Amino acid sequence: MSARYTVEVLAQEVGDRGITVNSVLPTTIEGAGVFTEVPDDHPMRAAARAGRPLEGRFGTVEDVADAVEYFVGPLASWVSGQHLLISGGGAQQ
Repeated sequence: MSARYTVEVLAQEVGDRGITVNSVLPTTIEGAGVFTEVPDDHPMRAAARAGRPLEGRFGTVEDVADAVEYFVGPLASWVSGQHLLISGGGAQQ
């Protein structure tokens, strides 16, 4: 069962208890995944940056934390069963 499907089903199962269930899906994050060991001048970095229209940069841990802060805060009290792609405008892979 996919994690995305699990979020949607859980949101339906626990919503009547006032519990929200959402997911944050970060893509290219500086210092995470394959980019912990890749040198700054590696062609893979340039290709990944080119796919991010928003500022042409990698995301940061702070970018992801901001999205999580939204989901756990009062502004998202009516948001449940959703998936937020943190990609800087890049297409989902």
